[in-house]
Amino acid sequence: MIPEVKAHIGLKTPVTVPQIWLEGEYIGGADSLEKWLSRHDLGNTPDNVLEFGEKHVS
Repeated sequence: MIPEVKAHIGLKTPVTVPQIWLEGEYIGGADSLEKWLSRHDLGNTPDNVLEFGEKHVS
């Protein structure tokens, strides 16, 4: 995976985790995913996604 990521971010940029691809498109890390999602206006956050500090109640 690292060579594929380095091809997108550059050889000197550190690789962070996670690195995300959606349907073959390189998105990047978590911050890039958040930006990608806001640009694509995909609607509501799924009910299985929690913000830090929230507690899931069944």
